[in-house]
Amino acid sequence: MDRRDYLLPMPFIFTGMVNMILYNIGLGSENSRLRPLIFIVCGVLYFLMSFEMGLKKHLLQREAWKFFIVPLLWFIFYGLAFYRFGVQGMIRDSFLRFGVFCLSAFAVGIYMVRDKKERRGFLLTEKLSWLLMPTGILYVLMAKSMHGEYWARNLGAMTYMALSYTWMPAMFAILINFTVDGFAPLDFHFGKVQFSLPVFFRILLALFFWFVIQVTSTRGAILGSLIFFVSLLFWNLAKEKDKKKKKRMSILLLLMIGFFGGMNLSFVPEEFHSAERMEGIVHGLSQGKVETSQRGILSEEEIEQLVQESQPLQNPYWKSKNLITEDGQRMNIGDRMSLYKLAFAEIKSHPVKGMGAFGYHVKYGLYPHNFILEWMTDLGIVSGGILTLAVLILILRIFVAARKDRDVAMVMIFILGHGLMVLVSGSYFDMPFLFFGMGYGLYVNQREPKSKREIL
Repeated sequence: MDRRDYLLPMPFIFTGMVNMILYNIGLGSENSRLRPLIFIVCGVLYFLMSFEMGLKKHLLQREAWKFFIVPLLWFIFYGLAFYRFGVQGMIRDSFLRFGVFCLSAFAVGIYMVRDKKERRGFLLTEKLSWLLMPTGILYVLMAKSMHGEYWARNLGAMTYMALSYTWMPAMFAILINFTVDGFAPLDFHFGKVQFSLPVFFRILLALFFWFVIQVTSTRGAILGSLIFFVSLLFWNLAKEKDKKKKKRMSILLLLMIGFFGGMNLSFVPEEFHSAERMEGIVHGLSQGKVETSQRGILSEEEIEQLVQESQPLQNPYWKSKNLITEDGQRMNIGDRMSLYKLAFAEIKSHPVKGMGAFGYHVKYGLYPHNFILEWMTDLGIVSGGILTLAVLILILRIFVAARKDRDVAMVMIFILGHGLMVLVSGSYFDMPFLFFGMGYGLYVNQREPKSKREIL
């Protein structure tokens, strides 16, 4: 097996996996001096391996410009931001994350689609997912003693969101592997030692990850998982020809969907109920409003005033209204709709030129939590619209190819499961999954001629 194949799962689980392993050996504290050093070393090695893989396979090939056009655009964005705002810590840290994780994810996306490595990537993701289970058990034990304190449910340097978005792709990979290869044991090879993991334990691990994702109460991961389950169920019912496998897979996916509601039944400890953070959304909808948080809800007048100010973080008025964090570094706005309304207001105020790369970040200390709105606020409607259209075209390319190729279809469903995460969390400057999708979409129509699939 090509050792480079172990890079395939990394765009989805690298950060979480490394931090989880460090936490399990006692080095995961936020104040640990060794943790960031070890993490940096692992990140650099990951980047160098991905960079070597991308250059070796694509630098001298025809249409290699595709390999460079996307990174070049982002280097321009960062260059403009550094020129205008200087080497601020926020921009510098984002640039480092982009350089290590996003460029690597972009190269891995190209490698996966050009070399038809989808099945190998999902199988390796499942195999590595067992490294994520001990942290899940520790998280469950901790959460049991912290009922209601969702915002404090972090493990060392890992937030509850970072944890859930690492367990989520691992769970997706298990279910995709069942869909593609059927309900068979999973073979592991360690040198001359070989053993097979029974189907029961694979199903149990998927259910466990689904359980602990709900315990984190990360709404993007919960709703994204439900979208994934439903999408995979529809594909299974429409495309699977093996009636026995179709029946088994349908039952498993319905079990996963039903387990969401089951998390709120009386026999499940109350501290693990998964819908409590959904109540705010439901309550808002009952009043004809969309509210995702009670923290930092802005009125129309406040939004208008913020847009007119050049440095709202320096205004004591917002501090007195608890709309600036205690450290004074960012606006204390937790409600997504307020962030979106503020972004729309900034777009209306700067429709052509935008606020400039990192303009929204620097002004408010946070990002709009939607990469499309972030493009529009930073770059203006025209440039932001062109980038949005380009991403939509890449997604359409993957969708069209998925109709003829099952492996591409699994990647498409995998992307759909992450779609909500991409749309409601993260910045376009340093979002690895976005770069993976762009790399995959750029080359999806240039896959190597069909041949017998390689199975681990």
